[in-house]
Amino acid sequence: MSVDHGEADAETDERIRREVVRAIVGGWTRYFDGLGFALLLSAVFCGFLFSVGSTPLAFAVAWMAIFIVWSCASYALRSYYLQNPNRYRARRWEQIWGVAWFFQGLIWSLLAWWFFEPGHSANNALICIVILGVLVANFYQLGPSFAVLSSSLVSIGSVTWASFLWHDGEIPAVLSVVFPLFVVFLLSQAWGAARQYADAIRLRFANETLAQDLDKARIAAEKANHAKSEFLANMSHELRTPLNAILGFSEIVERALYGAHTAPKYGEYAGYIRSAGLHLLNIVNDVLDISKIEAGQMQVRPEWVDTRVFADRRAAHQILLNLLSNALKFTPPGGSIFVSIDATETGAQLTVRDTGCGIAADLLPGLFQPFVQTDNTFERAKGGTGLGLALVRSLARLHGGDARIESVLGAGTTVTVVFPGAQSGVQIAA
Repeated sequence: MSVDHGEADAETDERIRREVVRAIVGGWTRYFDGLGFALLLSAVFCGFLFSVGSTPLAFAVAWMAIFIVWSCASYALRSYYLQNPNRYRARRWEQIWGVAWFFQGLIWSLLAWWFFEPGHSANNALICIVILGVLVANFYQLGPSFAVLSSSLVSIGSVTWASFLWHDGEIPAVLSVVFPLFVVFLLSQAWGAARQYADAIRLRFANETLAQDLDKARIAAEKANHAKSEFLANMSHELRTPLNAILGFSEIVERALYGAHTAPKYGEYAGYIRSAGLHLLNIVNDVLDISKIEAGQMQVRPEWVDTRVFADRRAAHQILLNLLSNALKFTPPGGSIFVSIDATETGAQLTVRDTGCGIAADLLPGLFQPFVQTDNTFERAKGGTGLGLALVRSLARLHGGDARIESVLGAGTTVTVVFPGAQSGVQIAA
């Protein structure tokens, strides 16, 4: 199935724009938090508070009424948007909100026309401060959308600038030059801020997609591993049945229980068959144990094997047998194998050290993985499936312990298995 990258990019852009719209819509207080401040300004400019204006009360009432209408209408638009976010595409919603905030800018810019008193420095300065504050506030509230923010900034800036040009006085003259420069500066910053916000959303989407892909891959890997474990367990059981027959009948033939062989070779060959069958049975048993451990079905019943080791007796025996088999396999005639059990602060550790061929350092990390072998000539000559060490570590971890290996190529190998004590609270069943 082919993927149209153009459509994929368009869909991503649509998702980003929807996040932008959701950000600028914001909470309900965004549309009413200015009412109290607007009421205070009306009282100030009408002369009820302080001495910064003498605007007719009718102007203040009209301005407050317009402000209230805008707040209610915008809040209603917000409610409609939240209930029908998919009613229009994101760009259309952005245009609608651009119009809404354009009118909000016009309302605030009316301060510079209805409340401005030429020659009154305090009045002129307060109007300038308020409008600049509105510009900055809108910059932070509407920053994610350059279209909506620019609509607001242009409406406030253009109407206010026209007021400064219209009125006489030193302050309007200065502001008529400085104010548009400040608006242009905000617009330039708004463009960069909006792009950064969109890039951040795009990165978030990419991370979410990657996380989803990783989660799907993890689930698929877990299913595959579970299926593999079930397959190995089933196949191991299926192989055991004919193996038991092969071992039983080959032993009968080897011992000639029903009469002497007509040719001595028959008994010798039967012995070979039984030896090969035993080897295959050991492999099947190891595979079955690995499968049970991976499937969480292996049970251990720890007990005091001796005065130091608290472990499942059969598992401890298997661990020691595997370690000794490996040591014997890779230690040439004349070499030595050392076995020790030492007490630790939390339990005991079993150590098997040999003076064999050793293992290269770069191969050590993978040796506890099933079916991993060192792939050297000596090992191939001795045979093996690569299950021994994997089973050792798995059984050790079932007890709440672990296994580690140290080796020097040509100088020997040391494997240490750590068993926790009875006080560790090891689980009886995995």
